[in-house]
Amino acid sequence: MSALLAPVPRLADAGAEAEPGPAPGPVPDDPAGAQMRALALRRARFDFDLEERAELQREADALRDMMLAQLKAEDGYLHKWIEMI
Repeated sequence: MSALLAPVPRLADAGAEAEPGPAPGPVPDDPAGAQMRALALRRARFDFDLEERAELQREADALRDMMLAQLKAEDGYLHKWIEMI
């Protein structure tokens, strides 16, 4: 039977010969692992911000191009109107 599936002895059955084990609860992480996770999180946030900024810039460029095309079309209509007069 593996150690993970072995039955846990009750405190009354263990008596004095039981060795103290690790304290229950989460195992503290090593500082290097925490720093690596923090760095990965910062990189992910930076990448997200950069992608979002690029998307907003593409949207602004598309709107500017549409505005310039509209102004050019209106300028053409105005020139034709002036020619008719």
